Amino acid sequence: MLNATGYAEPATTATGKKGLGRVTEAVSNASGADGATLVAVERGLFAYANDGTVTLAHVGGSAYAVDDQTVAPDNGGGSRSAVGTIRDVDANNGVWVEF
Repeated sequence: MLNATGYAEPATTATGKKGLGRVTEAVSNASGADGATLVAVERGLFAYANDGTVTLAHVGGSAYAVDDQTVAPDNGGGSRSAVGTIRDVDANNGVWVEF
């Protein structure tokens, strides 16, 4: 996700972030300045863990980040950022989100 200043960071329960897609490999910039490291982002349809509240009734609606592996169908009372669109929900793979 992009934070409010435009830099990539792992998804968390927070507002003001933008979901652009899935990062293709882990990158650490712990000792660098903002923007010193680039990350590759993949757009498409990807499965994420269900926070336990996403159902088929949410297909077509927004998916909201709980963390970097889990999505929810709502903004958590204004505490989460939208990351993409829910396209399917299944018991084996979780929530399919399109970026």
